[in-house]
Amino acid sequence: MDVACASRKLPWITTLNASIRALAKDRDVPIFAYSRDQGRAAFESYGCPNKQSLAELIAKHIPAFEQYVPPPPQSVDE
Repeated sequence: MDVACASRKLPWITTLNASIRALAKDRDVPIFAYSRDQGRAAFESYGCPNKQSLAELIAKHIPAFEQYVPPPPQSVDE
């Protein structure tokens, strides 16, 4: 992970990530970390310009995640 990026993380996210790493290590579960750019590049071919469309795409393929996709933001005109 980019050190500059890590230094901007909120303290609770840093703590959460450390807890996940510790739990995974205790249970011998491999973990992987990807940068935002790597994540965007992986889904670039699907035409996901924002987090909302990416969440909808993932939920379409993994139905268990549907409940976590927030409704799309309302436009100013509505």
